[in-house]
Amino acid sequence: MASLYMLYGGTNWGGLATNLVGTSYDYSAPIQESRQIADKYYETKLLGLFFRAAEDLTKTDRINYSTSYTNDNTIGATELRNPDTHSAFYVTRHDVSASQNVTDFKVNIATSSGNMTVPQFASSVRLSGRQSKIIVTDFHFGSNTLVYSTAEVLSHSIVDSR
Repeated sequence: MASLYMLYGGTNWGGLATNLVGTSYDYSAPIQESRQIADKYYETKLLGLFFRAAEDLTKTDRINYSTSYTNDNTIGATELRNPDTHSAFYVTRHDVSASQNVTDFKVNIATSSGNMTVPQFASSVRLSGRQSKIIVTDFHFGSNTLVYSTAEVLSHSIVDSR
């Protein structure tokens, strides 16, 4: 289940809440009061696809938030770990949420294959401004387990029994 503050915007008719504020409450809603699709809709859709593909994300413990997970102290990560499967999700973002910087970094992760710094075969992960990225470890899909991925996991399927 995803908790969204506001998916569809609307109107505070007649200032029922208070007459000191605007009547619209669709600020940054994925679907605006006028029923137009806003930019946030596509990000919300991607998040929904990720939740559908990442069953291990439905049960996680928040282990820690720290900038020590990365090699750049302007980037922090929250480690979420499934207590049953030990899959982990490292949610990375700028430590200062107002940052508009473009920052390249690596992430220190714990996997079933041991501790490692990723990406191992590319130069870095990049965050642009207020963007965040989720690095998955010990990610289960079907009968397979992905040790880690710095790419966005949006879906998986079984084709010809594989």
